[in-house]
Amino acid sequence: MENWRRFVIKENEEKLKEFYHASQASFLESFKSGIDIQKGASSEDTWQGSGFYVFASKEKALNHAKQLADPDSQTTKFGDMGDGGGIIVVIDPPLTPENFDIDYEHWNRVYLQFLLDNLDYVWQNKEALSIHPKASRNRFEKHRMITFQTPLFPRVAYKVATPQRGMARAKVLQKSADGMAETYPDLFRRFEEQALPSAAVLKYNGTEKIFPLRIEDLEGNIIWSRN
Repeated sequence: MENWRRFVIKENEEKLKEFYHASQASFLESFKSGIDIQKGASSEDTWQGSGFYVFASKEKALNHAKQLADPDSQTTKFGDMGDGGGIIVVIDPPLTPENFDIDYEHWNRVYLQFLLDNLDYVWQNKEALSIHPKASRNRFEKHRMITFQTPLFPRVAYKVATPQRGMARAKVLQKSADGMAETYPDLFRRFEEQALPSAAVLKYNGTEKIFPLRIEDLEGNIIWSRN
């Protein structure tokens, strides 16, 4: 684990030392008090499971904040940003499997490809991975299509090469990944080691309460700093 931590920090010290979260200025005081995932995310952050969602790219976070501020945007979750406008919350915890997980909505192809690359394990543990009992190994291997089943979502089909988003799909893959972490933690760690450094969207789910490095407005002005 220590070797992995040193590798990630060394390889990403310039590229991924900061992570960016788009939010509303009305949440400013809450962010200044710290981010504690163990106490539950704010209402804006619970749409795709527990965790504090961040971008690896500041530009993408800014674009997302602008979309959230646009009432006509398809990605708007909570209407306009209010009088205070939008903010970018910058955090800087080490990029390790203990601190981060991928966003299964935006990064679903990476997880599905990993399942395909480890097909023997996958078919021996179909139930644990929430794979539909009638799913065909041949269909997955030859046609790259697979179906999952969970109590809330009895039939959710994926095609590996096709981006497929949505809250339900993200929850299904999250449950599958949780099953892998429980039944074969070493394999799940290998998945995270492959996926995290290149993921564009991640979620912080560390056990430690963290404080933002700084908080900026959408023009790049620092409105609060940890130092």
